[in-house]
Amino acid sequence: PLEPLQKKIPAKMKYDQSEVFLAPYNANQFYYIQYSNRGETFDVANDADLLMYNNYFGSGMNAIVFQEMREARGLAYSARAFMNTPALKEDCYTFYAFIASQNEKLKEAVEAFDDIINNMPESEAAFQVAKTSILSNIRTSRTTGASVLNEYLNLEDLGLTEDRDKAVFEKVQGMTLADVKATQEKWVKGRTYAYGLLGNSAGYSDPDRHIRVLESRLCSAIRNLPAVATDGREVSSLRRGYLPVGIILNFVSFGNNRGTEPCTVRKISIFSQSCIA
Repeated sequence: PLEPLQKKIPAKMKYDQSEVFLAPYNANQFYYIQYSNRGETFDVANDADLLMYNNYFGSGMNAIVFQEMREARGLAYSARAFMNTPALKEDCYTFYAFIASQNEKLKEAVEAFDDIINNMPESEAAFQVAKTSILSNIRTSRTTGASVLNEYLNLEDLGLTEDRDKAVFEKVQGMTLADVKATQEKWVKGRTYAYGLLGNSAGYSDPDRHIRVLESRLCSAIRNLPAVATDGREVSSLRRGYLPVGIILNFVSFGNNRGTEPCTVRKISIFSQSCIA
């Protein structure tokens, strides 16, 4: 007899102290993520605060992260940072940040990123852009066709029966930059992170006291990436980096909870003590 399918969601990793994972990858660029999970489960009351923070700080070309890391300081090709809202009521809020840049800018970029995450720059102009964007998106969005069913199922997964946008729209209208700062202080500042770095290991400091051998499928997947496409065209190192970035993100987020194959990943420290203390 047929049995209903059961959703199996891998548990997200929680790190009580900072850990750094290095995945060797021969390229002129590095790809860096940082991940944090403090175990807070879903609460619909957080929707507006976190959406406002994400739009102001880490989402899009007008956000603080992009403007600071790429436009103002020239330290990254790409940069983003955001609080990730659970898709299930039992799941946890997590914080993710990402940088892609040149190898020689690694230390400076990571330390600058750490600084703006913990000491968020405040810009009234950027806040107004983020606020207007949220309100405009809600005003113009429509749920039609099959999306109605998908939205219903998504709400059911979160234990909800009413659309979330109405409450978000009403609250965002009255929000100020001070509210974003309060959200950053509550949800982001001072977090403990796991760091993942994909890049050329040559030149990175590698003190023995920070090295630990881990088992995962990460290295084999990275080593087997082709340098050229099947039709013979060259694939840029940035393009070849996309797949392993996803792999290392899953590894740092879920650890061994998604199944593993024997392979070596080194855990090291490459950052100043201020970044990983």
